[in-house]
Amino acid sequence: MSAEPPVTGDAELEEVTLELLVEWGIDARRIHAVVCGLRDGSWRTPGQLVREHGVSRRTVEHLLTRLGPWLERSGPRLRVRPERKEALAAAWGCAPARAPVDDETVEAAMAELVRALPASDRSLDHVAATPETAVRRARFLVESFDLRDAAVTCLGDHDLTSLALTQLCPSAAVSVVDVDERVLSFIGGVAADRGWRVTPVFGDLRVELPPALRGSCDLVFTDPPYTPGGMQLFLSRGLESLRRRDVSRLVFCYGFGERHPALGLKVQAVFHGMHLVAEAVLPGFNRYAGAEALGGVSSLYVCRPTRRSWAAAARAPAAERRIYSQGESAETSAPDALPAAALDEVMRLAGDGAPPLLVGGGWPGEAAGVLSLHRYLEDIRAGGAKPPFTGPPHPGVVAVNLHPHLGGYLPRLLLTASARRLVAVTPHEAAGALVGGRLGELVAVRYRLTQVAAQPPIVVADRVEGPPDDRVGRALRSLTNRAGATLASAWREALIATLAAEGRTVTKNQARAAIGATVTGARAGRLHLSELPLHSVLELRADVARSLAGLDAA
Repeated sequence: MSAEPPVTGDAELEEVTLELLVEWGIDARRIHAVVCGLRDGSWRTPGQLVREHGVSRRTVEHLLTRLGPWLERSGPRLRVRPERKEALAAAWGCAPARAPVDDETVEAAMAELVRALPASDRSLDHVAATPETAVRRARFLVESFDLRDAAVTCLGDHDLTSLALTQLCPSAAVSVVDVDERVLSFIGGVAADRGWRVTPVFGDLRVELPPALRGSCDLVFTDPPYTPGGMQLFLSRGLESLRRRDVSRLVFCYGFGERHPALGLKVQAVFHGMHLVAEAVLPGFNRYAGAEALGGVSSLYVCRPTRRSWAAAARAPAAERRIYSQGESAETSAPDALPAAALDEVMRLAGDGAPPLLVGGGWPGEAAGVLSLHRYLEDIRAGGAKPPFTGPPHPGVVAVNLHPHLGGYLPRLLLTASARRLVAVTPHEAAGALVGGRLGELVAVRYRLTQVAAQPPIVVADRVEGPPDDRVGRALRSLTNRAGATLASAWREALIATLAAEGRTVTKNQARAAIGATVTGARAGRLHLSELPLHSVLELRADVARSLAGLDAA
């Protein structure tokens, strides 16, 4: 026997184990199999471990070096010290795992969920994958990567892959970004009812990736629009949401007709241009109830970023609004452009003072492209939080073009902007949603609204200067004035300020507890107000009232 290093305690083993698991992230399944394979106490050489587990010699030797104090050697062979086998098994979770969730059970649950899902929106290229496909995707991810306590982001999820994944791996924290409020409401309702760890987040990727998700996750899954522009955008946003680690993964779907290989080449050129390494292409992996031009199938791509990937994504051209294959946002649709008469009406509504700040694209003539919607949203969130502390951004008159694609941002702007007057050109549905109801009541704490019967419709919002009459309204005003903070932080400070005005002192911990007792506070506190799905926005007034009542009762 060769000389052995001194035996160390279990606490040190747990520390080394944690360091290795953090280092390998979602790729830890590779090293986990090697370490747990040693547990049987048999003598093995490094070469045998390489052949048994398909892991490189360099990785095996690195592992054996780190675990050296718990191993014993005889020439080139090694094994776990007999008296340390159970400690190693406990530290690495090598004990027999619970029986995996049966796929047929999950498929039955998914079939029921898919039947209740709102109808597909063809203008968003929705073609539903089968429930079996959602489960197959989830099973592949769980078996390929160590997703325990990992962060997973789904960019769009009309197929409900997020709900299949959380059933197979309940400890994974799954976020779903979507522009379709119906999908977000459905996923959020199911997750809340069943206690699943899935967070729906509003965002139109053509405008931005929601800030709360930037650099936040270990794995991205998406089934994007099957156009070169759609793939470029979704993969860029996927990279933006990944932690900058070489163990992160971007998994996506794509298909093309067997007679059109040039379409496949275009998409492969997109991800090669982003310096993504294709680790696997699994043909025919996804099945759809439709998509007959593709034969009802698509492939699953598993890509790994390199050090140059994020820089390549940052150099990608500005997002085009027309990224889908059909509908008003199709690649072949007419460019977005407001008629000159619409600009004249906006200028009239802006008043007799200085010309308004124009935000968004599609403004006619030389007025086009003054400030992008993405930049305006970023300015709102900055909100004087950074030097030179100039106060709320753009406090004058602002005109925003949200027509025809971006009406979802109308309520978000009305709840966060600092403009004295906001003139918004908007789709009919977005304008109509502000008439009465909970959304109109919520917006009323900040703006007084007037709708102009133009084509397209225009909403004029004038800032309400005086404080609301009721304490819930005052708390909401305080909350919405902190657009740069997370919802939990803004809400906490709003409660403290509201009760301080009543002569009461509330600690931050008391405020946090009151917020955490509400559904919105407990599940969406890490998001910004502008990222909340509409169904959560509509509950905000009631939840703020509940948090105030909770503090009153404390």
